[in-house]
Amino acid sequence: MKKLIGLMCLCLVGLVSCSKDDNKDDDVDPIFELEYKPLKSLKELETNDTYYYAGIKIGDRKVGLLPSNSTSCTRHDRIHAKFGNNTLNYIVFYRNGRGCDGVQEVRLVKNVLENDGILHTVVLGSLDKLDKLVIDDEGRIPLEIGFQGEYLRIEDRMSNYKRTKQNEKVYLYFEKISL
Repeated sequence: MKKLIGLMCLCLVGLVSCSKDDNKDDDVDPIFELEYKPLKSLKELETNDTYYYAGIKIGDRKVGLLPSNSTSCTRHDRIHAKFGNNTLNYIVFYRNGRGCDGVQEVRLVKNVLENDGILHTVVLGSLDKLDKLVIDDEGRIPLEIGFQGEYLRIEDRMSNYKRTKQNEKVYLYFEKISL
């Protein structure tokens, strides 16, 4: 009887220890952990490239990517840099409305990359409240921008996401598609 109880305890310990991978770290964000390269020049946003919406990172949460077979309206959201005479005229973000009820165009104008990865810009057509941000004399706000792995990552002041905390960092992720 003692052998049977001992064997059952041993099996139970083995079963419990095999049921969970102790080496798996659930707190790791595989996208946000990728190397981040701040944008060093506006010319890195090539004129013939369109970046399609891939996902979002909100605060401390992991990056949420759209599945490749997603039918979400946001799958068609995209960002495109418009150049003229080798100068960036503006960046345009085409955003589908809630319920796929049309496309809104948000433009980033008066773009200046004063520091690596910090784009000073004026956001036109955004639903987000910009009054709590630091706005310079020309009405520009600073946005983080760069590449994280294969994605263009830009601080979000263009989507219709409403922050729950005043200083909450939100990033949009886009995949590059050359036309």
